[in-house]
Amino acid sequence: MLELFHRSAGRSRPDGRSTLCMGLVMRSNIRTYSKDEQLVASRRKEIALAAASVFVKKGYEQTSIREIGDRSGMGRGTLYHYVGSKEDILYLVATLGREHYADFFKKADILIKTVNETVNATQALQEAIKDFYSKVGERQDIMLFFYQGARKLPPAMRKEVLDWEEDVVGIFERLLAKGCDSGEFEIDDIVTVAHHIVCGGEMWATRRWFLKRRYTLEQYIGKETEFFLRAVGQGMEGEKPKLRGNLVLLEEVDKGL
Repeated sequence: MLELFHRSAGRSRPDGRSTLCMGLVMRSNIRTYSKDEQLVASRRKEIALAAASVFVKKGYEQTSIREIGDRSGMGRGTLYHYVGSKEDILYLVATLGREHYADFFKKADILIKTVNETVNATQALQEAIKDFYSKVGERQDIMLFFYQGARKLPPAMRKEVLDWEEDVVGIFERLLAKGCDSGEFEIDDIVTVAHHIVCGGEMWATRRWFLKRRYTLEQYIGKETEFFLRAVGQGMEGEKPKLRGNLVLLEEVDKGL
């Protein structure tokens, strides 16, 4: 069994608990017959991307190694040159997904630390939304696979995925809290608003069948950003909409969506 471990990014949640920048790190015991580390890394990335697209369509359990090999253009024999099993491939997909968001966490940490110094909370929130939604757009199949299949993952990996989700929400909690502290935002329930922001980004993958017929990613980011800024009291003229409990009162917000 492959081993997983967390890498802490040293962040703090609004409630004072530390969070972990999820890094599903592949140990060296994945079998390979190549000594070229750069080639192995490149081939494994190709395998992971191909596998994610097949997993989304068929599910992990129903997908065969042959189908992943065909999708990657390597063939089954070549694929086994870089991995030892389908479980190895599942962990490669998870690793690629986590590594893909590493820059988001790094940039968000910097934004949070510089709020009210080089940027205000509104600018920081705009930038974080754009960055996270763009990351989702770049790796839609991986996001969709883990969103659809989290319940069927091995327990350790499922916990990693759920913990990572909390970390992303935690980033937006901290940004929203900064805005409330500075008086820019007016929010009754920061956790729920942060959760809605993250769900909005993930929808570009989970509801792409609907959204892509109507918007480009850039248009969608713009609409979602404006919606959330209006909801927290920015970006609209006149009375601020209120966030009461767990609901945004849509009748108080322009029908931008």
